[in-house]
Amino acid sequence: MEKSRRELWMKVVVAGLVLGTFLINIKNIFTSCHVDAEYQVAMAYRMLRGDRMFSEMWESHQTSAFFLVFFEWIYLKVTGTTTGIMIYANTIGILCRTVVAFILYGTLKKYVDKKVAYAILILALNLYPKDVMLPDFANMQLWFAVLLICCLIVYLEGSGKVRWLIMGALCLCLEVLSYPSCALVWIPCMILLGMYSQRKKRDMGIFTGVCAASGALYLIYFVRGNPQKFIQFIYEIWSGDESHAVGLEVRLQLLGKDFVALAADFKYFLVMALLALLFAVIGRVICKKRGSEVTAGHFWLTAFSWFTAIYVLAYLVHLPAEEASTKYHFFALYFFVEAAAFLCMRYLNEQEKCVFLTGQLIGFGGFIATLFLSDCGLFTTIPYMIPNLCVSLIPLEKAWAAERKKQEKKETFLPFAPIVLLCAVMIFRNAVYVNGWMVVPANFREDSIFGVDWTADYGPLKGIVNREGTYVADMSYEEWKRLIHPGDKVLILSYPTLTATTYLYEDVEICADSVISTPTYSERMMSYWKENPDKYPDVVVVKCYGGTMMAGGENPVVKWLTEEFDAEQVIDGNYWRYYLRNGIK
Repeated sequence: MEKSRRELWMKVVVAGLVLGTFLINIKNIFTSCHVDAEYQVAMAYRMLRGDRMFSEMWESHQTSAFFLVFFEWIYLKVTGTTTGIMIYANTIGILCRTVVAFILYGTLKKYVDKKVAYAILILALNLYPKDVMLPDFANMQLWFAVLLICCLIVYLEGSGKVRWLIMGALCLCLEVLSYPSCALVWIPCMILLGMYSQRKKRDMGIFTGVCAASGALYLIYFVRGNPQKFIQFIYEIWSGDESHAVGLEVRLQLLGKDFVALAADFKYFLVMALLALLFAVIGRVICKKRGSEVTAGHFWLTAFSWFTAIYVLAYLVHLPAEEASTKYHFFALYFFVEAAAFLCMRYLNEQEKCVFLTGQLIGFGGFIATLFLSDCGLFTTIPYMIPNLCVSLIPLEKAWAAERKKQEKKETFLPFAPIVLLCAVMIFRNAVYVNGWMVVPANFREDSIFGVDWTADYGPLKGIVNREGTYVADMSYEEWKRLIHPGDKVLILSYPTLTATTYLYEDVEICADSVISTPTYSERMMSYWKENPDKYPDVVVVKCYGGTMMAGGENPVVKWLTEEFDAEQVIDGNYWRYYLRNGIK
């Protein structure tokens, strides 16, 4: 009777988590609209419109556009317009994440209790590296990393079918296209094949050969004809992107600041640990009074479960919450879970160790590639370790099962309570906050769904429910349709961020070196027009609030606009200033 009641409660909990996941993903389709997402949509549209990669596109993430290009091509063929394309892209992203999550679930479910398998599925559906839903470079990096993990697990578990090895190599190639620095992930792949493959040299050669051949074909396609120009374009792309191409010194400074911030909050972690130990001791005393001895392993697993539960609840009530940066400290939980999982590796058999290490090494490779070869700090990079978190549940579950068996204890809900709580908080976070980030109380109204007050009625953002940005988008759309005509050559200046979907208000030719959401206006723009004279604009649109241009102050492009562009008409709109050449509009 007690067992059936426990199973019923578990079914109710799983059903609630599944329903919550479904509902928040529906919500995210209509609320997720981040400048990085707009960048990805505009970049793919630019490619569809005929702009050539590297020579005419100097975006630093352009190799990731291939995925969304395919889906945008379908949308444009069916609808003939870009209206509503953001909701469509969000839907595609959520569907892709769902497929990848179920593939991961199907691969790992044979190694864990079904309740833990469900938890892995729920986490994979609710965790993502950035507050973006659509297929952007961050999501794609994660998806292809997960697919690579699944391919290697299937191959290394003894299938012997080389097609899984080849598919894994192709997944790595796609991960590299999503984020080029992920070429580093090749190293953990070689380590895994060296450790677990039955035909080490052959498999390492096949895997490396597929990667090398794919990469060579890709480069040959773009380098053909003029290698010197290609190298020049790569240099321009890398050196001109000041928001991402930061030096090693800056990266180390960011890393140092994050560790200092984490150390400053050590007192909170210590309090949580002491509370967890206290509850575990109380539990041990109660068990002794009932005549049941508690093993050391069971004690420490109980303490860890309490710690995880307290940590998640502390996050829920914004502890710690003195500074805006502390909203990221929740992700430090990944490291605590990782440490516990490695300590529990002794409970795994060889096959389970292979699965666990495959997820850990490939996930860690992606984390390192993002941390040291981008402008991201520690806390914004930890979420790239989602595969690590998922496979960490395997040794934790095996440890609990082994310790229960030692003591001949019946199954309890305690081992699963922190996991359920973690899943529930993830769903809550995604339900309450517009783009999924949990924030400090001071910013609650700004970032929660209670702060959204406008639905876009026009253009690429049609149907998006968000904050004042959707209102600005509607006002801009009306002006754009009135002042700018199809076929115009357009440059948009907006600093410090660019809402790149503005380029999609009309069928215009994009005349910028890059449509990145964090633009840099420098001499690189002049070099771009020198290399591509047909991209010299006829219309320049500048973000302008209250008569003040938001274009980054004094820079070469603003100087060019005021001194050399020779506009025939300048019109101030609600949020933009329009510089029009080649005839009065």
